[in-house]
Amino acid sequence: SVANNSKSLITYTTGGTWRGNYTGTYGMSSKISSNGTKITSTPSTSHPSINVNSGTNTISFTSTQSNKWVYLDWHWGSYSFTKTLSTIKLLFNNGQSLTIQQAVSNGYIEPLVSYVSADTSRVNNMSYVLDNPEQLITGDSQTKSFSNFLVCFKVKNVSPLIGVSFYTNGSWARDYNDGFDAYSNSNIEFSL
Repeated sequence: SVANNSKSLITYTTGGTWRGNYTGTYGMSSKISSNGTKITSTPSTSHPSINVNSGTNTISFTSTQSNKWVYLDWHWGSYSFTKTLSTIKLLFNNGQSLTIQQAVSNGYIEPLVSYVSADTSRVNNMSYVLDNPEQLITGDSQTKSFSNFLVCFKVKNVSPLIGVSFYTNGSWARDYNDGFDAYSNSNIEFSL
């Protein structure tokens, strides 16, 4: 068993929330990445995640994303400094910078967004799981140690997704496998 916050599926089409499970979101991300494409640069083979610096981070993808499933993965683990993640914005080719909820409401991404937070310490401790990961969908913040936030969604053909920006209160060391990753895949479909 893995410690996780099971509030993993949300749809904004009718303003309702559908609460799914941990396995569903990780299953989606595995399908996206297994035959998909990494859309962030790989700094090195020993530390493949993007380094995250204190302050606002803007990450440009290696290719534009339209009509594809995308998953974004923030992962950090440090006893010495609790991390805050906030102000996640999706960056589109037409200049729009939108929270995930705004991107759904404005028709840039499909209204099925799957997300989850889990313990990255491998000790299955619920105290490391984000209390309200849905707040990151709306651009708000969450603070924890040894946590991660993973979100999956499908980009529509309105304007290509070209990157993501977010804020954190401290740098995350790739040496400890902390960082940010993103993948996309156009050859899969999900349904409820």
